Amino acid sequence: MDIMSKAKELGDLIADSPEMNRLSLAEETVQMDEKSINLLNEYKKFQIEVVNAVKKNEDKTEIEALKDKLMKKQQELNDYDVTHEFFDSKMKFDALMKTINNVIVHAITGEETCSSDDCNTCGGGCKH
Repeated sequence: MDIMSKAKELGDLIADSPEMNRLSLAEETVQMDEKSINLLNEYKKFQIEVVNAVKKNEDKTEIEALKDKLMKKQQELNDYDVTHEFFDSKMKFDALMKTINNVIVHAITGEETCSSDDCNTCGGGCKH
C-alpha cells in the first residue's frame, strides 16, 4: 500500500474513533445550547479585555480584577456540564492526536518521544 492510502486509512480510523465521536457530539451539544454559547462568548470577551489591558499597560490592580473575572468565567465553564464535557472530550482527543504524532515521529526518526506524565499517553512505548 502506498503512503497516501495509509494516511487515508489512518484518517478514517481517527474519524471513527470513540474520541472523535465523543468530541463531535460534545461540539454539537455546545452549539445547540444557549447557555454554553453565552458562557463561551463572555469568556472570550474577558480574554480580550485582559489582553488589551496588558497591551495598554493599565494599572496592575485593574488587570488583576479582569483576570479574576476571567478565572470566574472559566470556573463557570468548568462547572457547567455541557461545556465541561466539551473541554474533557477535546482534551482526550488532543491526547490521542499527540500520541499518534509521537508514534509517527518515532517511526520516521527512531527517536523516542515521551510526555511529562510518565508515559500515560503513549502507553509506555518509550520505556521510561
